[in-house]
Amino acid sequence: MTPRAGPLAAAAALAAIVSIVSIAAGCMSGHVESWDAVGAPAPCASAALGTVAVLPETAWREDQKDRAEREAMALRAIERALEGLGCGSLAPPGGVRALAPWSAHGDAALAAALAAEGVDTALLVRVEELGPRVAVTLSLPILWVGTTEADFRVRMLRTRDGAVWLDRRVRRTSGGPFQLRPAAWAEDELAAGLRAALAGDAPR
Repeated sequence: MTPRAGPLAAAAALAAIVSIVSIAAGCMSGHVESWDAVGAPAPCASAALGTVAVLPETAWREDQKDRAEREAMALRAIERALEGLGCGSLAPPGGVRALAPWSAHGDAALAAALAAEGVDTALLVRVEELGPRVAVTLSLPILWVGTTEADFRVRMLRTRDGAVWLDRRVRRTSGGPFQLRPAAWAEDELAAGLRAALAGDAPR
């Protein structure tokens, strides 16, 4: 005959549940990492960029799903990040261009072509990861951590001489234990991360 669980066992189970909930509540957070090759913390705060052409591109991993959806998210996020930034004109011949493998042209050729169009600054945004991630541990209690992530590189070129003003990789994530986050939330990560990389604040 199996003995019934007593008050101590019930209390222990309740304590475990409370502990798990507390961990989930306490660990919900955002995290930003950045790596600079060239550039100041907020280039738009100190540089007059003139007419700016924004050149978005992607570099997905081979098994990346829903690429078209993520590309649309990336373009929306880039436009949001640049809205009202106040560090250059996006009026023609500047503005956000279509997604294309811009980096394949090389800095010198790209700078020369844009300078001939009347563009002063090229802003290349290369998105490499945009979506949710889930990590699961098989220990007891089973724990999963859900995050949304934007991993991208931003480069800023002065077209008249090809000088690089900014070369920065940014990885921004938000989430925590026991969260299942939709892919669409990664759009906010990219918008916030790009705006912070350029101007040091958050998008509207």
